[in-house]
Amino acid sequence: AFVYNRYKQSENGGIQNDTLLDVASYADRQLVPVNLPALSLGSGNAAVTNTLRDYDLYLQNNYSFGKTDTIYNKDSTGVTIQFTPRFRIKHQLQLHSEKHIYRDMAPESTPIPNGPNRYAFIDPSFTFNASDSVYGVQNWFFIDNKFSLNGFVGKRKELVQIEAGIGNRIDRFNADYVSGNNTQSSVGNYVFGEIKKEAFSAGQWTYQASGIFFFTGSALGNFDIRASAGKDLGKWGMFSAGFRQNLSNAPYAYSTFRTNFYDRSYDFDKTSITQLWGNVFIDKIRVEVGVRNYLIANYLYYNSSLTPTQQSDALSVLQIYGGKEFRFGIFSLDNEVIWQQPTANAPVHLPALLLRHKFAIETTLFRKALRVAVGIEGRYHTPYYSDGYTPYFNQFYLQDTYKVDNVPECSAFFNFKIKRFRAFVLGDQLQQFISKNVINAPGYPAQNALLRFGFTWILIN
Repeated sequence: AFVYNRYKQSENGGIQNDTLLDVASYADRQLVPVNLPALSLGSGNAAVTNTLRDYDLYLQNNYSFGKTDTIYNKDSTGVTIQFTPRFRIKHQLQLHSEKHIYRDMAPESTPIPNGPNRYAFIDPSFTFNASDSVYGVQNWFFIDNKFSLNGFVGKRKELVQIEAGIGNRIDRFNADYVSGNNTQSSVGNYVFGEIKKEAFSAGQWTYQASGIFFFTGSALGNFDIRASAGKDLGKWGMFSAGFRQNLSNAPYAYSTFRTNFYDRSYDFDKTSITQLWGNVFIDKIRVEVGVRNYLIANYLYYNSSLTPTQQSDALSVLQIYGGKEFRFGIFSLDNEVIWQQPTANAPVHLPALLLRHKFAIETTLFRKALRVAVGIEGRYHTPYYSDGYTPYFNQFYLQDTYKVDNVPECSAFFNFKIKRFRAFVLGDQLQQFISKNVINAPGYPAQNALLRFGFTWILIN
């Protein structure tokens, strides 16, 4: 497998004040004043850009030993070959790269005439010439090479897979800032294992447990353990539960950010995350309820001064969610609610309540050849101090001065399916016709009302 993504974002720093959205002269949202300049007067190109690029190359080889059965149909005109594995040798190779490129082609500009330089939050004494530009690249590249042995226990439809192996990983972190670069490399070795059983029919248990532990390199002591179990109860539904425990180094993006004008480097402790969750779905009455809890120690975040900060005290976030669908012939009403609460004084701001409701008409036409769904959807969250966004580091930061308080978001949709062809038309942000734009983060309103459409067509030869 090979996956490549590249995303270039032109930054405007957000609008200067959301009250401008109520001003009639700014009905054309392109005219609303923003905090960061264009590359040149009248230009549509931004002076500040963030470019993110990543790719993955993955190769897996395995050879299985087992039992082969030949199964014939009733009149012996057809034959099916079934293979039940008993032992497998597997090798996996992954190459992964992430790059973040920050550019500011006009750092001498100020948000207001005679105001402070835009980089005063880093160093008030900064001065720039008209020809200066700020440039910095953060790179992360690793090669992960692992070998494992796999065993299979039980009957073909009740197989339990057991895997154990060893791996080697080479990490390389690099900061490039025109006048030089800073490189860190690490070689780590680890052991890993997994036990897994899938449910091939109703009433069976499904479970999975896996773990990885680093015993050399800068990741020494890091581990990731997870386990889950569930059971299909047939027409009554199913339930599942699980946990995950993770200990890892601080991300490179938090500990190092270097450009040709400034260097920000920090030394952080390892972060520990514990997650517990449970979920019950009752198919007969179309009800789902669940709970999640996150316990985080040495939590990393950007504070209101745009400085990476680590909180040593553990914090907890509890989430309780539920859903209920009502059906009346071709009519359906789907409802979802989430309640969440972090521990007191935690550097995490979340809306206490989230609601989503969807009313739809679903039916078939033309002798069931055409399946259609048409309806409306509403989404709402209670007011909260949403994290702010800083284009200077392409990160979100904690803030407690601006509370996001939006009206419910509304959309209307029309979906249809003909055999393997699916298409949709969606009118989104429809509430904007009677209200100002929804605010996603301080200074960053959502789009005007807009139309989306798309299709999927699966071709089988």
